[in-house]
Amino acid sequence: MSINDNLKNAFYASLGFALKGKEKIEEAAKDFAEKNKLNAEDGAKFIKDVSSNFEEKRSDAEEFIKGAVGKAVNELGLVNRKEYDDLKSKYEELKSKVDNGKNN
Repeated sequence: MSINDNLKNAFYASLGFALKGKEKIEEAAKDFAEKNKLNAEDGAKFIKDVSSNFEEKRSDAEEFIKGAVGKAVNELGLVNRKEYDDLKSKYEELKSKVDNGKNN
């Protein structure tokens, strides 16, 4: 699977979760329970199970997305935030030394 495929999959997964949202999932589960005439206890358990499953899948998707983005960053040779901050700090330090040398 190429990096573009990983990024596309991550994008579509996050988009799907964003469009559905937990409230929509719970609402759909409640409608299902009502249409299938589940008693109150079974309906509540079903809604809880669906909601729990949603949270688990969302967590899995977040981990997948983080992994896919991390892999893309590494494969493309991009710097991460810490590396950027370190380079910026080093640049500022060197710039200060150069500027101080010009003023003397």
